[in-house]
Amino acid sequence: MKGDYSRITFDPKKHYSGILMQQGRVQTDADFNEQFDLTRHCMETEVQDFIGQSGVPEKNSGFSLRGEADKLLIGAGRCYVEGMLIENDSEVSYTEQDDLPGQTLPDEDGLYLVYLDVWRRHLTSLEEPVLRDAALGNQDTAARIKNLWQTKMIKLGDKELTLNVEQKSRFKPGKGWNPSIETKNPNDLPLSTGCLKAQVTGGGSTLGNQLYRVEIHTPGAAGTATFKWSRDNASLAAEVTAITDETITIRYIGCGTEYGFKSGDTLEVTNDEIELQGQPGILVQVDQVDDVSLRLTIEEADRDAWYKKIVGASSAADLKRLRKLHTRVRQWNSSGTLPVPTDSTKWEKVENDLEIQFTVNLDPAGSAHYKTGDYWLIPSRSLMKDIYWEQDADGNPLALTSYGIDHFYTCLGLVVCDNKTWSLQEDLRVPFKNLIGGLLSKEGDTVTGNFGIEGTLQLAEGEAIRGFSNDEKLSANSDELVPTQKAIKTYIDDQVVKSSSNKDLEDFIGFSL
Repeated sequence: MKGDYSRITFDPKKHYSGILMQQGRVQTDADFNEQFDLTRHCMETEVQDFIGQSGVPEKNSGFSLRGEADKLLIGAGRCYVEGMLIENDSEVSYTEQDDLPGQTLPDEDGLYLVYLDVWRRHLTSLEEPVLRDAALGNQDTAARIKNLWQTKMIKLGDKELTLNVEQKSRFKPGKGWNPSIETKNPNDLPLSTGCLKAQVTGGGSTLGNQLYRVEIHTPGAAGTATFKWSRDNASLAAEVTAITDETITIRYIGCGTEYGFKSGDTLEVTNDEIELQGQPGILVQVDQVDDVSLRLTIEEADRDAWYKKIVGASSAADLKRLRKLHTRVRQWNSSGTLPVPTDSTKWEKVENDLEIQFTVNLDPAGSAHYKTGDYWLIPSRSLMKDIYWEQDADGNPLALTSYGIDHFYTCLGLVVCDNKTWSLQEDLRVPFKNLIGGLLSKEGDTVTGNFGIEGTLQLAEGEAIRGFSNDEKLSANSDELVPTQKAIKTYIDDQVVKSSSNKDLEDFIGFSL
């Protein structure tokens, strides 16, 4: 949500259902954006209540897996994950996903779990240039939110491996599965487990009307992870139109030249490929400003990444590549990155009487791991000389989890790689019927798994079945009770024992029950 917003006011704990405009009142972006969040929350909650954590519609079910020699294909259709509508318009190869550039298939033989990673991506005119309107002097207007999907895989074992029912049960929707369960890598967690507190000291007289953004840059535990901050929600950004070595040319520097980039500024240079892979951009310092050209200072440790990920060459960048990847530069007000302290009681000074504290989540292990891109927003207001931040009954700031980026998952299937040839071992998707068709179709359906009935099962024709009989003599002669296999076997065995001659036995065996 790196946009020019006043603040984000949606809070599901308040249980609001709508925003009502009043005459003669000032309207802010926060009101309209909260209405969108309320509508989305209501819609996605209802979908989850009907469908569950995830599922595919019986008709137009999406994201099927199909092996085709050395390719793994992802089928077209729809899927719902945590109430979010996820769509794949046409069958696509695993290595050619639009929103996961650079994805490759493993070469190693084995059994792999294929899953769907979905999250919401915030898009401005830097990522979607079509949002600019020529009639408005090529200025941008509203931003967009995209339900983004990425298909990924994890190796579970050798290609001969076959999982039993209990082992596969953990992949079912609603079981809380996430990639870190298999990889044991905290970077594969859905969200940072570390929390943040914020407070104002010194009276708050230096506070302005800002939306501070604190964002994780380098992932890891406290002491390894780093963060950066912006007083304008990192909304001051520009398109990069040319790169030669360490000089970049930019277009649209945001709010105007008076707020443009200047010598000494900390900038982050990134593109779609870096962002979609969940990696941080390259942090640089502005050394010299010349109209729309910026001479940058790049740390020695970042030089290889600069030429490989940003420039894409040894010197000058290809213009088509810059446009295709929407290469952009964004201003941060922190002086480079700052380490997340290992002391979870330490308060870090930001600016203007604002302090923050990274602290552990309230989990049994008391651990804290931070993921790249996860962020917290802190609105400050000059008139009240304070910030908007949740507090306890005594007025102390609460430790809050990050606003995002929330990742949600659903398992698609088990596939086997055998000498670079891919095949589907088992489809893990869960289909659901529409409400009009009902749970069972009149045309006939197959029920998988345990099927329990409480009450009477009324057949279309004949008698009603109300239960099962263990009567080993079959003496009840009932049309309402189904004899069990054990009861029938006991009855037959009893009849065989009673047979006094081979002829009696032959007559019994030839008898048609």
